[in-house]
Amino acid sequence: MARPDLSPRSVGRLLDDAIAIYRANFRSIVTVAAITVFPLALIYGVSQTLYLRGLTDMFARLAGAPTGSVAGPEPDATMLIGYVLTAAMSLGYMLARVYFQSTLLRAGSALLEGRPPGTRQMLKDGVAVALPVFGVTMLVSLAVSTAAGVTLLLLGAGGAVVAAYLAVSVPVAAIEGAGVIDALKRSFVLVRGNVWRVVLVTLGMLVLSSQIEGALASPIIVRDIVLGMQNPTTVVTQLPLAWKVAEGFLQAGAAVLVLPFIELTWLCCYLDLRARNEGLDLLVRAQDLTAGSR
Repeated sequence: MARPDLSPRSVGRLLDDAIAIYRANFRSIVTVAAITVFPLALIYGVSQTLYLRGLTDMFARLAGAPTGSVAGPEPDATMLIGYVLTAAMSLGYMLARVYFQSTLLRAGSALLEGRPPGTRQMLKDGVAVALPVFGVTMLVSLAVSTAAGVTLLLLGAGGAVVAAYLAVSVPVAAIEGAGVIDALKRSFVLVRGNVWRVVLVTLGMLVLSSQIEGALASPIIVRDIVLGMQNPTTVVTQLPLAWKVAEGFLQAGAAVLVLPFIELTWLCCYLDLRARNEGLDLLVRAQDLTAGSR
């Protein structure tokens, strides 16, 4: 099987590659995401919807707006349920995302060649690097939030810079098996001299992922627009509990479907930085030539 092209690429092509890898391995990736992330994402999404809709219902009641004759919990109860579930599930959702990152990045080489491992093998391989990936994720979050807080007067510019330098620390931990501190150091070395490229990749990824997620959750947006045009007071009208759950379901599904694109973007960014700094593409070609001459 031909090796994938690992030569340096433009930001636009890098994002295209992430989408292409996702499409080529869609079934395997979505299956793993459905097992590892979706259950917790669903509960987390529903709880957030309950909490936010509970706030809307409360403001509607305080403003004296009509709340309709819908059945379901009182706004205060809805807010309490949503808040408790959100607080309880936020950590679980984060751990699920870390595990999914581990499974996806660990299978990166096979995904690049369009021959994904079986679901069971991907789940098993992810366990081996889940702990260092979790450690890296926590330290990166702490470093970025601290830098953003320190540079608050500069609109958090320090946080953006730190995030750029540590952007590929998770792929390093998952693919190279590096320890937590070593992964952070190696990410800094790989990104050094390519900070603006990583910033542009991040911005492009965020724009595309938000557009995709918005499109997947469009039934919610369309419903709110249509009802708002028919009656402006529906913006603050209490919704049936079933629709709140449906909103959470759609948001969770959209988030889970977008998540692989985000992680594959970081995989492609990591490979691009290695090609630029270490000639990874040349090393792979040399290995192929050596193997072919035997």
